[in-house]
Amino acid sequence: EIEKKLDSSKENHNTADITTQRHIKTLGKFKQKDLALEINELLVEIEELDLTALKEARRLLRLLKKDVEEDLKKRPAANGED
Repeated sequence: EIEKKLDSSKENHNTADITTQRHIKTLGKFKQKDLALEINELLVEIEELDLTALKEARRLLRLLKKDVEEDLKKRPAANGED
């Protein structure tokens, strides 16, 4: 029984390490690292206030991404008309 608990603890620790490494790798990809960190800190504060609000933040970010992608698709066509 103790071995099972130790193995489970190791799995949870390994999962946490992998998740932490993913976070570090993702933050490293940003050009504006200070801004990315500030946004992530805001997300932590939102999560502390309300878990559903964090999901709403995710939804809003996805909408923003979609809008940016659509705007980028429109730009070449507008430039070609000039």
